[in-house]
Amino acid sequence: MHPNSPHATQLPVLGSTLYTSAVYQSLFCTPAAVVGFGAGNQVSLFTSKDTPDTAYTQWRAPFIQAILPSADTQTLAHALSNEAKRLGCKAVEIKIPSPIYTEHSIWPLDSFFSDEASDLNYHLNLSAATLQEVLPTDQRRVLRKMQDLNWQVRYLQPEEYNAAYRVLARNRTKKNYPITVSLGQLIDAFTAMPDTYLGYGCFANNALLGMAVVLVVQPKVWYTFLLAGDPGAPYSPVMALIDKIYRDARLAGASVLDLGTASVQGVPIPGLAAFKISLGAIETYKRTLRLYL
Repeated sequence: MHPNSPHATQLPVLGSTLYTSAVYQSLFCTPAAVVGFGAGNQVSLFTSKDTPDTAYTQWRAPFIQAILPSADTQTLAHALSNEAKRLGCKAVEIKIPSPIYTEHSIWPLDSFFSDEASDLNYHLNLSAATLQEVLPTDQRRVLRKMQDLNWQVRYLQPEEYNAAYRVLARNRTKKNYPITVSLGQLIDAFTAMPDTYLGYGCFANNALLGMAVVLVVQPKVWYTFLLAGDPGAPYSPVMALIDKIYRDARLAGASVLDLGTASVQGVPIPGLAAFKISLGAIETYKRTLRLYL
């Protein structure tokens, strides 16, 4: 969904303290309805083509920052459920962000929604000047090897988007993971919000070995939305990509690099978690709340 489409312009402007994929959802999901709730607070309901029977929610920042009486939260819960039922949905789902995005740990609808899952999330504090300073010896050795081979990480150019998507497709096929974003959606994101969606490529002698898409969720938080190395590369380029993103985020004034989850619907992916921990990443949780209708 392009943000300049007639539907998207009718939606409220979402605060950046929300969900890590706030911009992502507004691009890749279909806006369905907006529920108003006092003092300018609004909730946007979205449905995804993959799960059209579930309404996903986005919140305006003032709502999160308010402590609402229980009667008001009950009113909002009923409004959400009624609107979702009208849309033909069977559930309303809220994905609560990692604590790195907001200091508010108590959400106003906790008592009405059930905990569906808690996913492990990992982030790096950008306190050191470079990633290499905090890496263990074996990881530093891998990164130095890539530097010795003169691998270069830089922003992707528009004419390289197709090649980057092919790298992503080969990576996900090798790992038997689904690809949740189309090439067209990525190009729309890069074009519509070039300062929010950043595309990176890792090159060896002009050959693209790896790609990354970073979402600047807040000035202080960058999020690695996509990260993939070509299965045919002699070394995984992921380390070189993260190293460059780390340095760029720090230079831009960010203090946190969100590496994303290492579990799916509460089921851990041990190898991915171990890799992120080896980078010095800190573990937090992302809760998924669901209200069945």
